[in-house]
Amino acid sequence: MKRTELARILNGCERPISKDLAAQAARAGLVILAGPFAHFDGAIEGTADLLGDDGNSASGTVYFDAKGILPNYDDIDTRDEVEARAFFDRKRLAASVDVICHKEGRYRWTFSTAIPNSTFEMLDDGQPYCKGIVFSLADAGLHVDE
Repeated sequence: MKRTELARILNGCERPISKDLAAQAARAGLVILAGPFAHFDGAIEGTADLLGDDGNSASGTVYFDAKGILPNYDDIDTRDEVEARAFFDRKRLAASVDVICHKEGRYRWTFSTAIPNSTFEMLDDGQPYCKGIVFSLADAGLHVDE
């Protein structure tokens, strides 16, 4: 399956992404990124921690590699040299995506990245909710054996 085909299939879907589509994406080395927050499905699984100081959703940059989403810098023990070094080693080779949380407008969530991607519209109760993206690990310069 190619990213363009998966984005076409996802276009107009309701959230959350089905487990079957996420499994198909994973087998094809594809990542689906959509709201709420920045939820990764497929070859990378998980949700980025993007909460503002007020506890509400916020915009931000998410770093990830083939192992998954990197933790926020504030969440690592910088006094632990091994943990800090591992974080910076991963971040140096990581890909990134900017997550934009919109308070108004057509979409609550959109994403921006230099990684080649295909977009799709996700719905929530039949209404536009998110402009999600699909990209491949290979296009992000990431390999499963990292």
